[in-house]
Amino acid sequence: MLAPRGRTAVAVWGPIERNPAFAAVAESLERRAGVRVAAAVRWLFCLPEPGDLRAVLAGAGLHAIRVRTARKTVRFPSVAEFLWRSLAGSPGGVATERLPEGERRQVLADLEAALAPWVDADGLRVVTEANTGVTSRSGDPAIT
Repeated sequence: MLAPRGRTAVAVWGPIERNPAFAAVAESLERRAGVRVAAAVRWLFCLPEPGDLRAVLAGAGLHAIRVRTARKTVRFPSVAEFLWRSLAGSPGGVATERLPEGERRQVLADLEAALAPWVDADGLRVVTEANTGVTSRSGDPAIT
C-alpha cells in the first residue's frame, strides 16, 4: 500500500531484442534445455514497451506517471561472469543451475560465440535497455 502523498519508482527491462546479451542467454537455453527453461529468462522482459509499464501503473491507481527509457552499458570481466551474476537468484538462474554440467558448458560456449563481438581486452560489454516509471498515489499532486 502506498502511503498518502507517497511516490513509487519501478524499473523493468525493455524489449529482449534491445538487451542482446539476455536474448543470447534465452536462445541458448531454448536450444539446450527447452522452451520452459528459456521462458524463465524471457519473462523478465514481459513489460517491454513504455506504454506497457504506464498501463500497469495506471491500472494500480497511480497518477502523475512519468516513464522514461534508458540505455546503459555495463562491463563484466568475462561471459561466464555475466551469465552467473545476471541470473543469480532468478528463475533463469535456478533453471540453469539444474542443467547437467555438460549442458551448462554448452550454454556458456553458445554465449561466448554469440557475444564475441562485445568482448575486448576489458571483458564483456553488455548493452541494456530499461524503462523506469515514477508515480504518485491517486489524488496526490503531480511529481515535480
